[in-house]
Amino acid sequence: MAQQGEKFIEEAVNSVLSIKNEILKTAKLNIETVEKSKDIDKILEIMEDITGEIHLLALNASIESAGAGEYGERFGVIAQEIRELAKNSKEAIDKIKEKARLMSHGKMSEVDRLLKQKPGAEKQRQYRMRKK
Repeated sequence: MAQQGEKFIEEAVNSVLSIKNEILKTAKLNIETVEKSKDIDKILEIMEDITGEIHLLALNASIESAGAGEYGERFGVIAQEIRELAKNSKEAIDKIKEKARLMSHGKMSEVDRLLKQKPGAEKQRQYRMRKK
């Protein structure tokens, strides 16, 4: 009967250790996702800088078109469209950044939650080691 009890406990410990390993794998994947999210954020920062430069170029083009008088009117319309495009691009970039931030925060919360499960599995492993 004692052997059956030990076998049951050993199987339970092995099961818990298996769960622990899966938790750690999931946590690692979530951390990798967060790192990729940071890479995306860096790319978005570059895009944001480019959008700002486009906006300034369009503003300068508007000023130049105004200085050209009647001959610059059509160019002014194009410059206005470019400014609008830059504004829309900036808004889209901001939305993507916010979604990436929320995703990253969610994944880190999940990692924290998963890793809090680890101590129970560690106690089971320590119990198993004492039995040997």
